[in-house]
Amino acid sequence: MKRTGIALALFFVLVGGGWLIASCGGGNDEGGDDGGNGGSDVTSFLYVTDYNGGTINGFAIDPDTGSLSPLDGSPYGCSDGPVPIVAHPSNRYLFAGSMLDNNVAVYEIGPETGVLFQVPGSPFPLGGSGVNGLLVHPGGDYLYAANFFSDDISAFEISLSSGALTALGSSPIAASDSPTSLAADMSGEFIYVTHAGSADNINAFAVALSTGELTPLADFPIGAGNNPWVGIVEPVGNFYYAISSDDISGYSISPADGTLSEIPGSPFTFEGSAMGIAIDPSGSFVYAPNGAGEIHAFAINPSTGILNALPDSPFATSSSSNWATFDPTGAFLYVVNSGSDNVTGYRMEADGSLTPVPGSPFATGDNPNNAVAVASPEPAVDCDDGNPCTDDSYVAGVGCVNENNTLPCEDGDACTTDDTCSDGVCVGEPLNCSDGIVCTLDSCDSGLCVYTPDDSLCSDGDENTIDTCSPASQDADAAGCVHMI
Repeated sequence: MKRTGIALALFFVLVGGGWLIASCGGGNDEGGDDGGNGGSDVTSFLYVTDYNGGTINGFAIDPDTGSLSPLDGSPYGCSDGPVPIVAHPSNRYLFAGSMLDNNVAVYEIGPETGVLFQVPGSPFPLGGSGVNGLLVHPGGDYLYAANFFSDDISAFEISLSSGALTALGSSPIAASDSPTSLAADMSGEFIYVTHAGSADNINAFAVALSTGELTPLADFPIGAGNNPWVGIVEPVGNFYYAISSDDISGYSISPADGTLSEIPGSPFTFEGSAMGIAIDPSGSFVYAPNGAGEIHAFAINPSTGILNALPDSPFATSSSSNWATFDPTGAFLYVVNSGSDNVTGYRMEADGSLTPVPGSPFATGDNPNNAVAVASPEPAVDCDDGNPCTDDSYVAGVGCVNENNTLPCEDGDACTTDDTCSDGVCVGEPLNCSDGIVCTLDSCDSGLCVYTPDDSLCSDGDENTIDTCSPASQDADAAGCVHMI
């Protein structure tokens, strides 16, 4: 190789500890050619579910400016009513839940291009209804879905080689009324579930790491404000925050048993109706779009978890903002605006303030809901075939592609020159060792020309002469032969 009848708030999905996933249904459409990605320096992508359009919009993120450009083949087909969307920790797979078709579509993400291809067998049935939140376990082995209408949690094992989903034996698992989001602590031993509607609480489960099975924790559920829609674990793993209609409830997490203890001063209030929550990867700031064209921003006290509003908060965004997510580097925040069918992008400054990125807002499909940003994945397999005369690559949805090239090469033979690839083989031109002398056998050995005299080539047919090949003799003829009587 060469080297809408449903309240909008129900559409939010929680990403705990950086593992946030929204859902999208499973159409059979695939992406276009695994081609351009909006720029050769692109290292990450943003995917946005469009509820009314039944699609996923894909964008390349400019690493310098944070501006977005559409990916090849975008938008990608999805089932009806896609809402939550999340990515696998490897960045290889994308999972999207359909609130209307009750399934999960699984896509493979094209390395370097971000183009999406549905994996074989996708979409996969949930076994529950009204998926509103998705969570990939931090270990990458399991996927969980919060089913708002059926009041349960679907659980699946993820095939790391194909992305296919297999329901766990206990799935779906009974939960309190109207589960809306899921989040995991940093160890992956505990999962927290928000419940809206009549429940207004937080539930918790212990995770059997070897099987993915869930067991309810004692001392739960606990109350959590008015309609807690989304919960999230900050990246350091010490605190859990659940956003409700007009406040954020904060809790410290016990690493020993997963219990939650309310943070002093909680809940932390703001004006407007909360629609989502995001925390930057350093765990320093919290951002909450309130659905009224504003983003409320808070600084996190790293010792206590107390939230303090930033001086310039709230920041302006488009109408009906309902979701927020950071790019993998934490440099840029993206807010999904369902009322204006677009995404606004911001650069997060050192003090937590937000500055719009060039070109913002960026158009999406009809009624966007959730979004997730993903770093460009590494190829799923090593496609190097060891042949210098092929260009080897991995193409999502296809596999390894080994294309012949015409590059200079080295065939390992010192007696050839101008080695070049042809039809997948390195071919060299034989070294020219001809000395122009008829009676010598011209050959090449280890890159050196060898000239071996052959007397038989000097026979003149006269029995009275002794014919020898002696090209260095002054008596030699034009053929290098000497004929002595």
